[in-house]
Amino acid sequence: MSIGKRIKKLRKTMGKNTKTFASFIGISQGSLSDIENDRTHPSCNTLISLSQKTDVCILWLLTGQNNNCICFKNSFSHIDDEFSEILLEITEKYISCDDNQKEKIKEQLKVIL
Repeated sequence: MSIGKRIKKLRKTMGKNTKTFASFIGISQGSLSDIENDRTHPSCNTLISLSQKTDVCILWLLTGQNNNCICFKNSFSHIDDEFSEILLEITEKYISCDDNQKEKIKEQLKVIL
């Protein structure tokens, strides 16, 4: 999947139309359309803005690698801030584990829950 397609996927996941999303990340609607349709690549500033405003890491935007690096901070809005930070930290550490470690973590969570 191209950078443009990943950005389009992100926009749709967030439930935003092109006009709203373009404004949200600080570019024109036409520029967003060009990026999403692979007519041009986003600038470094646009990538940084996307990452900061959506809590998605630049690595995923650029390469599609580590799909799990999409952060979930905004998904925890109904949970208090302290617990949200703990969940984010757990998620980030889990992502860095190898497959064997991930399986062990899953097994432990099943016991706890």
